[in-house]
Amino acid sequence: LQDRLIERVGGTQPLHLDVRVIAATHRDLAQTVKDGTFRQDLYYRLCVFPIHLPALRERQEDIPLLAEHFLCQMARQLQQPVCSLSPAGLQALQVHLWPGNVRELEHLLQRAVVLARGGEIQPEHLGLEVPAAASPTAAPPLPAAPLTILPLAEYERRYLAQVLERTAGVIHGQSGAARLLGLKPTTLRSQLEKLGLRYTRSDRQPLARRTA
Repeated sequence: LQDRLIERVGGTQPLHLDVRVIAATHRDLAQTVKDGTFRQDLYYRLCVFPIHLPALRERQEDIPLLAEHFLCQMARQLQQPVCSLSPAGLQALQVHLWPGNVRELEHLLQRAVVLARGGEIQPEHLGLEVPAAASPTAAPPLPAAPLTILPLAEYERRYLAQVLERTAGVIHGQSGAARLLGLKPTTLRSQLEKLGLRYTRSDRQPLARRTA
């Protein structure tokens, strides 16, 4: 990596390489170096221009674009018309936590295309489960009617506003909104701030947030 030289197996002369090395990982390499499970010298040779790519659950605005890309790609491969996502199907994708990130989305849509048989993809074709509530103050069910008349961001805003109303604006703790939705508090806070919604901490001390 440093000298850009290799020596072939069985060879006697080093060969110069004109290449660019790109490495990717889902692990926190800086922490693994501190833990002694990753070589420090290798880390600093690789870490020249780091690029952090947030998990798919932290960039929900990318889901419609990625879904459209994969559906068009599958249509070309299968030589059939492009399947479309129903509003309810898109909403199901938006609320999923995506532990498998983009690869999980791709494979899930592949299965949905087969089940939809060229028609509109509905939530039942996706086979996703809404995170179960952890307490009696469960998050309200997703209303179906507004999906046909409201932009997705506004629908998401109203849904999260209902959740915050159930938890008195609290997002932390056992009965907080983050736990009910199955999200990390930091992820939920970021989404709430983007949508202009107000919330309080678990100690119920209000935080100033912009209003919609």
